[in-house]
Amino acid sequence: MGNVTLNATSAYASDVLRTAATQTIQYADLVPGSGEYLRARTHARWQACEMVGDGSQQVKCEPNDQILDVYMPADPAAEWVLYRDWGNMQGVLTGESIETTRAVGGHFYDPVYSWVNVDYADIPTDGAAAYEWIDGQYNGGSASRDEDNFVRIADILRSGLVPAAPRAALLDALSRIPGVTATDDVANLDGVTGVAIGRNEPFRAGERQEIIIDPNTGLVIGERALAGATIFGWTLNQEVSLTAIESTIVDAAP
Repeated sequence: MGNVTLNATSAYASDVLRTAATQTIQYADLVPGSGEYLRARTHARWQACEMVGDGSQQVKCEPNDQILDVYMPADPAAEWVLYRDWGNMQGVLTGESIETTRAVGGHFYDPVYSWVNVDYADIPTDGAAAYEWIDGQYNGGSASRDEDNFVRIADILRSGLVPAAPRAALLDALSRIPGVTATDDVANLDGVTGVAIGRNEPFRAGERQEIIIDPNTGLVIGERALAGATIFGWTLNQEVSLTAIESTIVDAAP
């Protein structure tokens, strides 16, 4: 019965993703003109964890809200801007809770790896080919191959900057990962509802990673993680992290 239920929910997720991929193709890309930027804003509630200072080796985690505004110029090879409010944490570059960073090509934290860390032109625009492209890059990371494939696709989509054609292909590719299921009417951190697409990872005690999409446009509007067990003070299926993602054209950067 469990396998029948999983197969049914996986089939529903595949239908949602492939429908969203079709809708995405019809979506007009947001393209910045000269002097403009495509801004992707992420409002995130992530966990800030630290060791309890009583010698017990216990870990204490508290939710911490952050804002990340990434400004991509009309020429992606030009200077990008990152505005980041770290909330209750210190920034890694200046030690301040609010940082504004500029870097050519979006290399804010590393000269080798950029913010998006992928050339969108390299992503096949066919769903099956996009899945093979992702799967072919697997190098043994994560708890399982399927988890790694899901996470790497989510990492690309969460940027909020992926053009329609490769975004559609990546949504289709997600439908081909075993164990992917869908949950309707899930709200992102800003209260906007969509369909949560995710999978439970058996090798992480059932932890669930999700992206939240607008099924009418194929746009990724947030992410969510749910605890798979009672750990670090979390209970089963409790939200560990939640974000909201929104992209828009602006005429200036900080």
